[in-house]
Amino acid sequence: MGQWQPGTPNLERMKQRLSFLQAEGARAILWHQGETDVMVNTAGDQYESQLRTLIQDSRKAAGFDIPFFVAEVTYPGTGFTNTTCAKRSDCKAFLAESRRQILAAQRDVVQPNLNIFTGSKSDELTGDQYRWDGIHMNEAGLQAHAEQWLAVLAGAIK
Repeated sequence: MGQWQPGTPNLERMKQRLSFLQAEGARAILWHQGETDVMVNTAGDQYESQLRTLIQDSRKAAGFDIPFFVAEVTYPGTGFTNTTCAKRSDCKAFLAESRRQILAAQRDVVQPNLNIFTGSKSDELTGDQYRWDGIHMNEAGLQAHAEQWLAVLAGAIK
């Protein structure tokens, strides 16, 4: 989430686009982010606070309470040799706890009455069937992920 906070290039670009599009062009934000925060051990309450700030800033730029869909995404993949975790003897437990905190934060931010909804659940798409290098999705993974988003959005439009 650190790359999406006030003053960062990522957030500034997103705000520019939302400001330009406004309600006539922007219909929703599909948020799919969390793996990096698992790897760098971002605390769950910090992630949640930063995500809430991002949602507020996005809505201010859009000029309306743009619907925000938050994916459940914490899977760090299998190639974490250059991370904090790889240097720890308790790497698996470390990742499990970090994933639990980020997932809880993603779920806690969801408030349908405030136009904040659960998005895709890409954590379900693991293994060689869906990931070409242990983290990045292959064609089958991208197809399955797109189908998840389609189901989420179709359910929201009803």
